[in-house]
Amino acid sequence: MPEEKARKLAEEMQAKFEKELQQAYLQGYTAGFLEGEHRHPRPEPCTKNMPWVTVKDFFQKLNEEVDEFKEEVLRHFSLKDPVTDVWGGCTDEQDKRRIAEEGADVSTVIASFCEQAGIGEQIRDEEQEHVNAHNHERGRN
Repeated sequence: MPEEKARKLAEEMQAKFEKELQQAYLQGYTAGFLEGEHRHPRPEPCTKNMPWVTVKDFFQKLNEEVDEFKEEVLRHFSLKDPVTDVWGGCTDEQDKRRIAEEGADVSTVIASFCEQAGIGEQIRDEEQEHVNAHNHERGRN
């Protein structure tokens, strides 16, 4: 009988943990960050709203989102001043947010495609960690 109670308590705790984890995911946050660290939202795949029939459809949507991102960057961001050859930037907060929004749209389209292709979140996270480590080794972080 005590084993039965312990098992039931463990199942209830697990269910509560999974519910809290799901709520955190739905809010767009990744789990596992230390308290006080910046939380990084993960792209929420929107496979229900992406009626891709073919890979060509996916590429068309991806190109559309990349083009929108490029338009915002060209509109609001100066990479280099042609006279001083100094890196510029984007100083207006609204413009920064617009660029970031378009970049997030690109990430979401890619995450949505991966989800539909059976490339789950765990694999994407592991590969992102691999890319980050590789870039860090090459001095890009």
